[in-house]
Amino acid sequence: AREIYTPRWAHTDDNHAWVEAWADGQWYFLGACEPEPVLNLGWFNAPASRGMMMNTYAFGAYDGPEEVLATPDGYTNINVTTNYAPVDTITVNVTDRQGRPAAGTEVSFRLYNYGEFYPIATKTTDQHGRASLSAGIGDVVVWATDGKNFGMTKGSVGRDRNVAVTLDLTPSYTGVKEMDIIPPVASNKPVEVTPAQAAENDRRKVYEDSLRGAYTATFFTRERGEDLGRRLGLDPARVAAVMIDARGNHKTIEQFLSGVPEADRERALTLVESLSVKDRSDVPAVILADHLTAPVYDTPLYAEYILSPRIDNEALTPFRSYFSATVGKDEAARMRANPAELVAQTARDITILPDWYPGNIRMSPEAVDRSKATNAASRDIYFVAKARSLGIPARIDPVTGKTQWADAKGNWTDASFGGDSSASAKPASQGTLKLAFTKTGRIDDPKYYTQFTLSKIADGRPQLLGFPEDATWSSILRDGQKLDEGQYMLVSGQRMADGGVLSRAQFFDIRPESTVSDTLVMRQDNKGVQVIGNFNSENTYTDLASGAEKSVLSTTGRGYYVIGLLTPNHEPTNHALRDIAAVAPEFEKWGRGMILLFKDRQDAGRFDSSLLPELPSTVSYGIDTDGKIAAEIIGNLKLSTTERPVFIIADTFNRIVFVSQGYTIGLGDQIVDTIHHLGE
Repeated sequence: AREIYTPRWAHTDDNHAWVEAWADGQWYFLGACEPEPVLNLGWFNAPASRGMMMNTYAFGAYDGPEEVLATPDGYTNINVTTNYAPVDTITVNVTDRQGRPAAGTEVSFRLYNYGEFYPIATKTTDQHGRASLSAGIGDVVVWATDGKNFGMTKGSVGRDRNVAVTLDLTPSYTGVKEMDIIPPVASNKPVEVTPAQAAENDRRKVYEDSLRGAYTATFFTRERGEDLGRRLGLDPARVAAVMIDARGNHKTIEQFLSGVPEADRERALTLVESLSVKDRSDVPAVILADHLTAPVYDTPLYAEYILSPRIDNEALTPFRSYFSATVGKDEAARMRANPAELVAQTARDITILPDWYPGNIRMSPEAVDRSKATNAASRDIYFVAKARSLGIPARIDPVTGKTQWADAKGNWTDASFGGDSSASAKPASQGTLKLAFTKTGRIDDPKYYTQFTLSKIADGRPQLLGFPEDATWSSILRDGQKLDEGQYMLVSGQRMADGGVLSRAQFFDIRPESTVSDTLVMRQDNKGVQVIGNFNSENTYTDLASGAEKSVLSTTGRGYYVIGLLTPNHEPTNHALRDIAAVAPEFEKWGRGMILLFKDRQDAGRFDSSLLPELPSTVSYGIDTDGKIAAEIIGNLKLSTTERPVFIIADTFNRIVFVSQGYTIGLGDQIVDTIHHLGE
């Protein structure tokens, strides 16, 4: 068996991984955890048919028939896109500013996804300045760099056999580049499932749901968490929050909070709160016990940057007791007084050996200290772990990725491991980027990742700044954002209903002690809403609340409405409903009805709305009696499959103006955008 991975979808945000199994001389795919009655069937059949890149890893120097994407030490990255989608080969010809072939140049093939141009494959040009890739039939952004200058353009796989890129953009380039990016169209082949197979699979899923439900019923509720908080003399709301997040790990967290001395309970709760939501659900007791041994230091940075065991994306380890035992008290006090000494020691003692320690592996801080050799990422984690163990606030900055320590006043300084300890004591030179924004369509405060991102161009490559997931234009750029000096790229994009993107890339040069003032622009589609099909609003369904047979029209009233065809406990459906819940106030303001339909009572009975965020109050649930509503929507819109979810916007004049089928990220925003264009 092997994992298959699409680094990013082309037609929507996010990515996915699943499993292939080898049988009778060929590979068959199945979901990662979603049971289907036959092989080569999953909810992602249609999305995968629109994929630009699917890849997998083979141990060692693999020499099979697939295209080799990369050969890091120890494994081979191979291209398996042709197993899922139509493909073609695109060849990139790179020249320098004098028009000469640029041999040895890095070429990355990128997709617009989550507001950035994300690399799905990277190649190196041959002696003629050429590099090729086999990919799905759609648009890619081609980015080439020699480590200093760079060039970018759009290439259309399946149409452009050759694409020319010139390394004509320098580290001081400022300007704007706009591209209309079109993803592949769906082309998946139907998989035959007999009624008996489908019925047996449905029976098994009902049983599986009952097992899962019995287990999740043992998890903490808010009431139970608040009761625990009161018994422990802690804030009931805070305790309830971490206990709900703990899910199946609730016994570990409960025993930890209950088992510490009463005087330490507040700090124990703070330690649990310093963890990510995922950490709370699987952190072992040994980690919690180890990190509670941290002495108390009087700094507002204590909880997050001294007490917390979470540094980056490493496995949590009990590093604190190790460093407490191996670093003498005098040495620890000396380094607390002068953290630059720890920086210099790390640079001197830890050797970086990328050939033996691949960059995607994270060694534990203890292992790094014992071996004195590792990769750069593990070295940085080691420094932060040791600093925190000595009482020095330290972090890997989530925005810039830089390793830093803080002084007594809370000022952050970059830890430079070049060996010059004096350099580590100098703050980076910074300027300011300040952007205005004028309301565009319904967008009044663009969201980071969803609608725009900011990247620093380093060595000719964009490096995404990791602002918080809830960041918006107003929270980071309206009043000015301090940035290290250098070149930056602002990417914005508007995702269309068909998956296409109106993208815009703007480049800035940030100078020390200066401010760049400009505008964040969101490109818009001015074509307006078009009628794409028909649906009879007199169709009836069974209302779940009353059990009565009702017409769509009697539920929604005259005007526009939304219908969704759902599959319960189904990843694409859950994504869609979460996206709708995220913009619930917009639907409340619109005030029109939304009818969510299941195919039968069994599906309706398996649906658990308590596991999802609260949906708009305008939502009604029902059963698509005899499947006639689904049949009409699929038939009239000529949808190629019966895959769910399907969402339409229609009106009581029987016109359909919007459709979305299958896995889509940001569906709520797409529907609200369409509603805005309707003028209602």
